[in-house]
Amino acid sequence: MLATLFTPEVQAVARRALEAVEAGHPDLEGEWGELAAELAGAAGDFRRAVTLLVAAGRRAFRQGALATVEAMLDRARELLPATDPASLDVDEFLLEVLSLAGKGTRAGEVARSLLDRLGAAPEWARRRAEVNLRLARAAVVATKWDDARRHLEHAKDEFSTAPDEELSASIDVVAAQVAVVRDPAEAPTLARAALAAAESLGLPEVACEALEVLGRVQRPADLAAAEDAFDRAVAIAESNRLALWRARAVHELGAIDMLKGRPVGRLEEARELALRLGALATAAVVDVQIAAALVISDDPGRGVEAARRAAEVARRYRFDQTLAAALALEAYGHARWRDRAGMQRCIDEAHAVAAGVPDIEVKTATAAALLALIQEDRAAARDLLCSGLQAAARGGDYSVVPAVGMLAVLRALDGGDDRAPDIAVPAWSVHFLAGAYLKYAGAITAGRAGDGDRALALAEDADRILEGHRWFGHLGRRLVAEAAITDGWGAPGEWLSHTLRFFDEGGEGSVASACRSLLRRTGVAVPRRRAHPGVPDELRALGVTARELEVFRLLALGQSNKDIAARLYLSPRTVERHVANVMVKTGATRRSELVAFAARTVGSKESLA
Repeated sequence: MLATLFTPEVQAVARRALEAVEAGHPDLEGEWGELAAELAGAAGDFRRAVTLLVAAGRRAFRQGALATVEAMLDRARELLPATDPASLDVDEFLLEVLSLAGKGTRAGEVARSLLDRLGAAPEWARRRAEVNLRLARAAVVATKWDDARRHLEHAKDEFSTAPDEELSASIDVVAAQVAVVRDPAEAPTLARAALAAAESLGLPEVACEALEVLGRVQRPADLAAAEDAFDRAVAIAESNRLALWRARAVHELGAIDMLKGRPVGRLEEARELALRLGALATAAVVDVQIAAALVISDDPGRGVEAARRAAEVARRYRFDQTLAAALALEAYGHARWRDRAGMQRCIDEAHAVAAGVPDIEVKTATAAALLALIQEDRAAARDLLCSGLQAAARGGDYSVVPAVGMLAVLRALDGGDDRAPDIAVPAWSVHFLAGAYLKYAGAITAGRAGDGDRALALAEDADRILEGHRWFGHLGRRLVAEAAITDGWGAPGEWLSHTLRFFDEGGEGSVASACRSLLRRTGVAVPRRRAHPGVPDELRALGVTARELEVFRLLALGQSNKDIAARLYLSPRTVERHVANVMVKTGATRRSELVAFAARTVGSKESLA
């Protein structure tokens, strides 16, 4: 019917329909706002359509739907010529959305267009300051700290011409975000000033961001205080319906869970929220945190999956430091699987995209040190940990990285002289793994001083911390047992028997061999060396375990997860996890590819009887 109407008739129908929509739904909530904008455009009232699109975008923005808002604003831009004064408002709103989503390249394009149109007139100083402030925020999200500082300086220059309390608070809070990385001592002062102004002026977004900074600054020394700050941010975000800021605060709470060795449930929730909101940069950073938690778990394959997800987004949007962190954490997984080539490939790429960044240096050095420890090369592990911690020290506080605990154990075991005499290991750490290994180091030191009771108590404390992380617990016990044998305390024979069995089953031959040698010194009967349970050399080199091989053999027959679970008396979820691990270890991207590789490697004749 519309196709038979002339343009004036279509416009008249659209106007009447718009009047009916606005009469029936005056708040224009949900789909009605977009429909009203569409009808205004059909009626030929493009300025009205833009006004309605921006209003609908504001409502969607409060719900954190960044991708939806971006699409609405793109439509609004199509309806107005760039010379129309209203296009400035649209582009400023779009820049705010792009900066929060971390889309730095497009944010830069929109910002350059805005600055060209705003010119140098004094009356536009505040708007130019806001443009630069949003560019600074986009640079923060993309971890491009030098760019963030440059844009902040431009914003401050414009602010001096047009001072404003709200703008001052916003500048302070973004400056605090940069200071967390570049000048940690200054960050709390800036964040508290921004928080006070936000509470006085009623700026909930600024308050959430200031609390985020305060929590991050407090986290290395006081997890309880940090958790309180993030909880306050969640409460403010929920009461003001700020979905994006709620997602960011939940992410920070998930990072605390990671430091405590808890499950990654809140991090996964934060990731899903970020994806739903279109905040891809935040989702990538959360995946890095998930990877950091899982690559040191007893199932590092899940961590490698998360690292690869983060790397995929980071490559697409050029988030260099996020990409480097994801690659460094994938290197941990390869180290755990004794895959030197895969580990080195990740390390080299991480250094190529973020050369000299302290956080990346310590992550890559720790990954390489892990492989050295697995291969019983303590001297190499110690050198690597020293170089990593020296780099971390350039970035400020290094007490929250696992490397400090690992270095403390090696220093306690082998003496204090090494390549980093300037690096002092802390007495404790909020990171559960670092804290546990510092206790193992304390146990070695106490035993050497003749205080066997204290040594045993510290070792048992460390064991309790690592109850859910058996691999690192057994590695620590292997090192502590060596000192206990020498200094005559504890029950090293019993510890080594359990640890030998664990590493034997995992195919870690060098550590298992060291456990056998140490057992002989205790006088405990040494179990016969286990024949490795049929894992071919090609798969063993990839880190495939005996249980994963059983699943792999049945995959070669094309069996489903449900069939494999029934055959091996496992839950389907466990089989799913083993399949995912083997996919990561073999580099397969699809199940069909994995099945073909399994058929070539073990063949149907290798299937279980």
